[in-house]
Amino acid sequence: MSGLLSVSDALSRILADVEVLAAEVVPIGEAAGRILAADLTANRDQPAFDASAMDGYALRAADLDNNSGELTVVGESAAGHPFAGEIGQGECARIFTGACIPDGADTIAIQENAQAKGATVFIEKAEKPGRYIRRAGLDFRADDVLLREGMKLSPARLSLAASMGLPTLPVRKRPKVAIIASGDELVAPGEIVPEGGIVSSNSLGIAAIVK
Repeated sequence: MSGLLSVSDALSRILADVEVLAAEVVPIGEAAGRILAADLTANRDQPAFDASAMDGYALRAADLDNNSGELTVVGESAAGHPFAGEIGQGECARIFTGACIPDGADTIAIQENAQAKGATVFIEKAEKPGRYIRRAGLDFRADDVLLREGMKLSPARLSLAASMGLPTLPVRKRPKVAIIASGDELVAPGEIVPEGGIVSSNSLGIAAIVK
């Protein structure tokens, strides 16, 4: 037994001749499970604008002065469809999660605390400035390095790369692996197994692990 290599020694000998695979650039939709070949830097701020974290009404906190009150609804801001005007005194805009905060508004009254009636809405509970607003750049800023070389692109990391505004990603090329099952006793699954023969199964399992 003294002539046998330890596992660590065997791995060291194998890895001593291993070279890092070259890099290639692939579309982000084809990068799942790949290994990053470079650090990734965000191309944009996230969120790109002040956004509502809740459905409700965008308004000026000072108009309610910590009390309930009635406001005039002057428009609507939905995701991808911002309100083009400005919220003035005594006004508000219907707003939905992910939508731009209209100019002039500084807080959100959630819809659970509001009663709409025609062109007006009664706000049952006032909110402090900044409530339920996700500020521009809250998650990350342009030029932030968020993913590092050598990371495996899991579903979560792939989603992050997409939100960073990256259409393609630098990854390591896939290795080409050959698996050889040796032994004249081996037969393929489904074939007649002669006396003393063995169904070749390990090669299929190893191939699945490698893949």
